[in-house]
Formats: sequence, structure tokens, C-alpha cells
Amino acid sequence: MRDIIQVAVRNKLLDQSQESLDQAAASAREPLYTAGKAGIYRTSCRFRDSVLYLVGRTETDRVMLALSKTQFRSAFPGKPQRMQGVWALEIPMTFPNAKKLWDMFPFTRPVTTKSSLPGIGFGDRLGITTAAHIRVAKQYKLFPVLAQQSVRELSALGRSYQQTVADAAFAVFQEGYQDGYGADADHMRSMRDVRDFAKAEPSMMTLDISDFVRGDMDSLDNRSLQEAFRKLPKKEQSRIRRTYSGKSFNLSGTSIRFRPGDAERCAVMYHSGIEFAAKASAYLHKIRGEDCTIEFTVDEIPVDTELVDHFYIASELEARDIPFYSLAFRFPGAMQKGIDYKGDLRAFRSTFEGFAAVAASVSPHRVGIHSGSDKFSLYPWIGKLSRGSYHLKTSGTSWLVAVETIADISPDLYRRIHEKAMEEFPKALARYEIDADINKVPALDKVRDRQLKDLLSNPHWRQLMHISYGGILSDEDIKKDIMQVLHKNEDAYFAAIAKHFRAHIDGLGVETRKAG
Repeated sequence: MRDIIQVAVRNKLLDQSQESLDQAAASAREPLYTAGKAGIYRTSCRFRDSVLYLVGRTETDRVMLALSKTQFRSAFPGKPQRMQGVWALEIPMTFPNAKKLWDMFPFTRPVTTKSSLPGIGFGDRLGITTAAHIRVAKQYKLFPVLAQQSVRELSALGRSYQQTVADAAFAVFQEGYQDGYGADADHMRSMRDVRDFAKAEPSMMTLDISDFVRGDMDSLDNRSLQEAFRKLPKKEQSRIRRTYSGKSFNLSGTSIRFRPGDAERCAVMYHSGIEFAAKASAYLHKIRGEDCTIEFTVDEIPVDTELVDHFYIASELEARDIPFYSLAFRFPGAMQKGIDYKGDLRAFRSTFEGFAAVAASVSPHRVGIHSGSDKFSLYPWIGKLSRGSYHLKTSGTSWLVAVETIADISPDLYRRIHEKAMEEFPKALARYEIDADINKVPALDKVRDRQLKDLLSNPHWRQLMHISYGGILSDEDIKKDIMQVLHKNEDAYFAAIAKHFRAHIDGLGVETRKAG
């Protein structure tokens, strides 16, 4: 704290106007004011009631401070102390303080997107990468969703969603990012999840209805299907048959035709899921109003989503007046973790084109793409066919960049991470659907330090490391060393993140913003 105050004093930050601070941040080549081994992020310096709020860093930590030449009161808890000729208050980066930050600096509050810009989900499992995501996002015409974490991820990490939201808010403040961002409570699979995560006040919630979807439809003969259909309320049976059975719908050149049995199959398959969607949506609307948009997903069910299924789900949600931002489905082929698409590109293109047509026509919404990182062969088609109306999620790919950075800088630490990943892999397989063969990952004792980064191009290694994060980061000694290496080498880590995500976003054809 003293070192950071010294940086502020030496650079006379308290003597400057907000305009001069903003101009200095915009024109500077380096992101930090520095003195010795401490620094202050230029973009974070912001006055409120003659008090300067800023984020600084030392060799070991990142801290938010409030500074003033005179004694002051702040909305944040604590009593300012006199240090080095100024009054200073340290502000812990907690969720309660994030809510105070939202009130004081409204641009730090997550919002729903009102634009037609592409949506990109940037997942930050470590809680220290969001600033790098912001630096990439501000170069493009897109809407970044920064606080995106799932129940599965947070459970494996032993981390709360409230802290995820807080980390994003303080990163937004640090970077002075004022173009709006989202917070996505991802893969909510129960009302308990919905209620718990809603406490963090996300601006987006992804409702995963997979657990409510019948996955045995392929095994039902027509008689069994009709018996199951007759168990639905009679009014529903009549309405569904009247609305869909034998009907064809032409949407932007795409024809949707309900073959015999399709209406009954969709009703039986998705009825319980749509009931859950209605209940969860009503709850969210009651407590969040218009401040939270919804995505629905069935990307983790065991069967590919047919075009009539997409049309049926979107139409049923619309009929029930359930608002939604996007729908995510299971595509043909394999959308596995941290690697490119595995499957027939022509089949994907045809399916995605149909999904884009439905999304543009039925309660207009976005096509959701889950496990969206590293799918470089798909990006041109996603961008072109959807005309930018998509929401693509990434998460573990930033973690892979972190591991790659460590392999380059600290080979000994990387080897500890690798051994832990191999130990964790069998348990992680219970949480993720992948087909990695760890026998195809080179034995570590056969890999020299300078060759460690080459592992990143091995798809089996990428999946191994992608899903084993929980066991690795639950080892407190390893986690501490990971955080320290990445903190001390922030420039190298952030540069690697920028390069990786620019490849994603450029592949999607997202338009860049003009400098200044």
C-alpha cells in the first residue's frame, strides 16, 4: 500500500484534473505509472468528490485505494489513514464493495446488451485475466460478457459467483472500460442454482434445461410416443397438434416442416424443460425485472438438435411470453473443449444456416455457441451466416493460455501442474464429455523445457489441461505459485491472451473499432 501511495505522490496524481488523467491514459504507451517496483494503472485513476480512486500493483498483489489530500468519508467501509502526506483507504475487492463501486461508478455495473453487436463470453477461471479480455474487447465492435462462470466450474474451483462478478467489476474499473459488459450466470440447472446465482445480480443467466429433457426419444416407437404425449394436459395436446402437426413454415428461404410425429416428439421431449424455463424466467423477472436477459441451452443433451426442435422451442417460449436473448443447441459433430471442431463442416454449415434463419424469424434472438473457443474452422461460417447475431462462449481457453505462459517462464512449475493434471484427469472426465486419449500426450520426462510449449498444439493435451483445472487449482501451493508467476509476468500473459483472442475474433469477422 505504501509503495502504491508513493507512486501517486511522485507522479502528483492528486494535483491533476480528471481530464488530464484521462488524456495521459489515452496517450501513454505503458499501462502503469511506476516508482520502484510498484505501479498504478493509468486507466483506473478516477476522481469522485475530490477523492482519487485507483488500482495499483506491487510485486505480489493488486490493490484498490482511495486517496485524498484531506480527511474524507467514503461509501466503502474503513477509516482513511494518514500516510506519506495523504489520506489513504484500502478497498478490498469483495462483492459488497463491488456493489458500492456500481453505485459510485455506474459503468462498472454489468448490463444487458441493447445492441445488435456480437456477444462474446470471456471466462476467467483465475479471476486475474479479465483486464486482458477488456483490452482485447475494446478493439472490436462486440459486447463482452466478462463474469461468465458455470455451476460446474465454480464447484470445481471452490469459488463463488459473487466473487466472479466482483473480480469483473474491479477489472472494468481498473481498465476504465465504459462501453458496457455483461455478467452471465452460466448453466443453471435447477431453481436452487437460479436463486443462489441471482444474488450476485447478473445481467444474463443461462438456463440449462438438459436435465428436464427426455433423452430416450430414439428408443420410443410410435405407440410409446403417443402414450407419452397423451399424458400431457389435454388442452396442450390440442394446441400443439393444431399449431404444428403437418405444418410447414418458410423462414428467410429456410423451410421448416413438421413430419408425422414431430410435434408429439418435441412436446414430449421438451415439455418439462419449458415448464422449468417458465418458472425460472418468472422468478428472474420478479427480482431482476428487465436487468437480466436469458439464454436457454440444451447443448449437453445426448442427441443433436433438429431444426424443427429449434423452431418448436422458440415458438413455445414466445407463446408463453418468455423473453430470451439466445438459444444454444447441440450441433452435429463434436464441440469439444479447447480444440477445433470435429465433424463434417458441410453438415455444420447447413445446420447453422437453418438455426440462423429460425433465430432471425421467431421471437428474434441469437444463436448460442457453447464450447466455442478454438473452433477456428467454424468461425467464418458463424460470422457470415448469422450476420453477427450470435453469442459465443469461451472459458477454459484463457486457462490454457495461462498454462502455456507458465510453461515458457517457469518450466518447473509447469511440470508440477502437468503431474497434477494427469492425477486429476480421471475424476474430471465425470464432469465433461471429451474423447482425449492421454496416452497420446508425450511423457513429461521425454520433453525438454524448451519443448514444453509445443504441447499446446497437441489436442489431447489441450483437453487434458482444459478439464483438469479444478484439481490443479485446489492445490493451494500450486495455485499460489501460478498466481504469483502470472502476476509478476502480467505483460507476457496479457500479450498471449490478446494474441489468442484476436485470432478468435478476427476469424469471426468482427469489425474493429477506430482508434481514439
